[in-house]
Amino acid sequence: MYISGMSGEIHITVGEALTHQQWRDLIVGIRTDYARIGPQKSAVLQSLEKFVIFQNKFGAGCRHAPRPRSRPSHG
Repeated sequence: MYISGMSGEIHITVGEALTHQQWRDLIVGIRTDYARIGPQKSAVLQSLEKFVIFQNKFGAGCRHAPRPRSRPSHG
């Protein structure tokens, strides 16, 4: 079993199929553990510096407007 989490999501990958009861026990165990460590986690998050992340519209992956067509030259 592999458990990973980020940004409020938890992803669980299992090698063998779990029964309904095994899934229920796993979920109850995770919830119980989060309840146990919740106050500590909250205190750490409260102590972190607050900042805002913004998208740089001039950075990589930006779609540029089409280039204007050049005018034909008059010989």
